[in-house]
Amino acid sequence: MWENTVDSDDLLCHERKFKEFNVRIEARKNVDSESKKWEIFRTYYNDTSLNYTEEFFTTTRDKAEALIETLMRDKLLTNHELTKIKLEQRKGIKLNINRVFKDYNVEKWIVCVNHEKEKNVVYIRDAEMLEIDFIMNEKYKHIMKKVSKEFIKILGYNNSIFDKATNVYYFKEKTERYSKASSKNILVSKVEVGLDYNSDENID
Repeated sequence: MWENTVDSDDLLCHERKFKEFNVRIEARKNVDSESKKWEIFRTYYNDTSLNYTEEFFTTTRDKAEALIETLMRDKLLTNHELTKIKLEQRKGIKLNINRVFKDYNVEKWIVCVNHEKEKNVVYIRDAEMLEIDFIMNEKYKHIMKKVSKEFIKILGYNNSIFDKATNVYYFKEKTERYSKASSKNILVSKVEVGLDYNSDENID
């Protein structure tokens, strides 16, 4: 059962203990951001080396509470899955990219990760700022930061003087139904993996 450990104006925290690890879900009010006023973290941890954190963003306390309820109902990762993530995080990635469409301000790219058969899609829109939308198989969620950085680097946008907005959407292999991982109301724009190290870099 989940235990509510903190409930204040600017911090919410729930924890649940398992045999091999604990899970903590906490929401913190971010007074320094207008668009991402609440940060929600789901952390898997134990007393040894495990420390895996997913980070989400939303705009209001009510939406943060709703997202916490959703995360508590979600199927949690197993110890085997967490170990697999740890191993994969140590590896580098290789992207095969192919542009399949280009208009005056819109491009569509097909992206394959590490020579795997799954085809992912990236749309790039050149508007007031450079908007990059990734539509990815959910199996790549835990390495999405690396995928995003490598794609942007390949196209030479890492040194661009223009502002960039990066959104990520995930789909399941069986249903191929898209689940929005980043929107104006509830955002998932960063996944941190701290199994062996800590990282505070944003996906964009």
